[in-house]
Amino acid sequence: MGWGTMKKISATAVKKGKSTTASASALMAQREEAWRTLLKVKGTRSQYDGHLVQGHRFLADVVEQKKTAQTVDGTHTQADGKLVDIDAYSHAFDDIPNQYSASALELFLVQKGLMEGHSLSTTWGVFSAFNDLQGETYRGPYHFNPATGIVSRNPAQSVVVQDMMEVLKNNEGAEGGCRNHASAMTIEDMWKIMAWSYKQCPDELISLIYSQVQSRLPLDMDEVIPAQKYLVICAFATTGFTIWTWNFELTKIRRKDVVWNCQGLPPYNIPYDLVSLLNHKGWQQKGKTDGALEAWVKFFEEVLLCQPLEPDEFIFACVGANSVVYPSDELSYDSVMKMLTWMCKDVGLTASKVVQGIDSCSHLWGNTGHSLPFGGGVHGPKAKA
Repeated sequence: MGWGTMKKISATAVKKGKSTTASASALMAQREEAWRTLLKVKGTRSQYDGHLVQGHRFLADVVEQKKTAQTVDGTHTQADGKLVDIDAYSHAFDDIPNQYSASALELFLVQKGLMEGHSLSTTWGVFSAFNDLQGETYRGPYHFNPATGIVSRNPAQSVVVQDMMEVLKNNEGAEGGCRNHASAMTIEDMWKIMAWSYKQCPDELISLIYSQVQSRLPLDMDEVIPAQKYLVICAFATTGFTIWTWNFELTKIRRKDVVWNCQGLPPYNIPYDLVSLLNHKGWQQKGKTDGALEAWVKFFEEVLLCQPLEPDEFIFACVGANSVVYPSDELSYDSVMKMLTWMCKDVGLTASKVVQGIDSCSHLWGNTGHSLPFGGGVHGPKAKA
């Protein structure tokens, strides 16, 4: 969401007139610098690098353990009976993934989250670092062809890694596990958040941006980025408060899960928007919300994407440090925590709610002793756009 700061890459000064085409090596060097400095903020990149270093150290230790039990042909039989090529396994965390990349990452997550007892924030950082490792080349769902030995897409998106992340999320809130409940977010706090959001991002600003889009005028990013931040936090907070759900489940809402402009039962016939969360943790039902979520999706589609979301694309999607959106990737746990912490501090909510919101798995709006993190069930104000 642009929570960090970036240094702009300035063009080399040239004389007026026709500019010369840069050399291929200069273009590649500029590309690498842009990817390194602008795709992720400096602090995030530093954290990712640290996780990758620890991952390689972990992998080296595992390889050494396997070598002590290897056969003459350089293979090792694991406890699950699978035969492992130790040399190939040692390259599991290389830039080019192989057939062992997904399973090795799964074990690294087990080491960090279950053996060492690190928080979900840490393990999500590990996952994000390896998810980012492959860059554009291997983005997307993971697939390994055992017949050819070819890996396509990203190992971090494999079934085993995704399932392990779910295990770690559930473990954080399991009985006897590391769990810190936050006090319930009250309706008074929610009104304070809404008032703050509308003050920072008034209707006039949103109307101005839409008028520029409709007139095909250049957009001022100093206006678009703040609007993006406040609209998404308003939508995230009110939706979670209204339908009572976990933060990490809220980020999984896709476009196909939402139906706009539904009509309530008579005699009141209250209009609402329907958000489906079937087969999610703790409940299987549908929640009714209104206003802020629709305002965010409208802005997302018409201003940021300039096209409608696909049914399987995420409503709360991953946003790069340069505010480029990736609708096929959900908003990460770290990004959610940073967003909520920034919001609480800026709004002036009590320090305990900020601290508890960071330390607990996803309980910023949690009821003590209750399995659901949002203490609401009350509709937030309808956002105008």
